Amino acid sequence: MNPVEPADEPLTVDEAATRLRVSAQWLRKEAAAGRVPSIKLGQRRLFLERHLVEILAAAEVRVRTGLTTGSLRALQREAERRGR
Repeated sequence: MNPVEPADEPLTVDEAATRLRVSAQWLRKEAAAGRVPSIKLGQRRLFLERHLVEILAAAEVRVRTGLTTGSLRALQREAERRGR
């Protein structure tokens, strides 16, 4: 098991939302639906720095391409299927 790097210190929903400049409610809803990466530990939802980077990168792709979350996921599934 790898130790958690200092930069990967878990963040609460409120801390992650503040860093992303979104509402905690939106982030909680998106994480619960599986649309953004997170860790569910008991009743708590936590985020790592790399999760925040992934969330921002996905948002940037949607802005550039006009893809919705659903169409982005469909493209990702298709790419995975072809890679196998």
